[in-house]
Amino acid sequence: MATNDILRTKTDVKDKLIRLWQRINQWRRDIVVYPSGQVMNEYFNLVEQIMFTGNQIRTRFNEEWIKQDLEELGEMQQSVNQIYTNYITGG
Repeated sequence: MATNDILRTKTDVKDKLIRLWQRINQWRRDIVVYPSGQVMNEYFNLVEQIMFTGNQIRTRFNEEWIKQDLEELGEMQQSVNQIYTNYITGG
């Protein structure tokens, strides 16, 4: 892969991660006004998007280049799980 292609792809990945964090943070803010079914649907959508993004990243880069991005996706997954757990337990 040419250097410009690598940089462009890394930028694309960073943009996807930023958008995912924005969605997670918006969901966190709106969770109190969503009906419970919508909270659960958005939870599953976020989990699916995190997994899809991880798989997409893995197919485009070797393991060393993406380690930090995969760690960030892991943090996202933990955050989404914690938000949902707090929601369903009333915490």
